[in-house]
Amino acid sequence: MINWIKSFFVSEEKIDRKPKCNKCGLGASVNMLIEFQTLDMEEMEEKILTRLCYGCMEDIHIQYNPEWIPEPITRNKNE
Repeated sequence: MINWIKSFFVSEEKIDRKPKCNKCGLGASVNMLIEFQTLDMEEMEEKILTRLCYGCMEDIHIQYNPEWIPEPITRNKNE
């Protein structure tokens, strides 16, 4: 009886699922490797590999890149 009910809800096929973004939970597009260094530029053993979607990647890039310049705001002539 239980197997008969399970047959309606459980599928035997395994579907390869797209990995999730570790920040927001949407589908991940890129892997990001974070390496830590001391202020003297000596490498440490600490490394983090995480998956991100493009939106979260942009947010992190904006937040931590000191050379980031925002895109110019353009105005339509019709307004």
